Amino acid sequence: VESTLDRLHSQYGVHPCGEGGEYETFVLDCPLFHKRILVEDSEVGVSPPTQFYEILKKLTLL
Repeated sequence: VESTLDRLHSQYGVHPCGEGGEYETFVLDCPLFHKRILVEDSEVGVSPPTQFYEILKKLTLL
């Protein structure tokens, strides 16, 4: 993983620790939830040259 992060940093300026907001999280299940979230359909969106994001198209509570 470290070599991949180093390569991304060299190529695109992505900070290995996500300090520029490169990493975000979406919690699908945890002990505090009454139900878990199932991602049934999604796709990766791209905003060139270096921004990628997940488009959540269909979610279900289980």
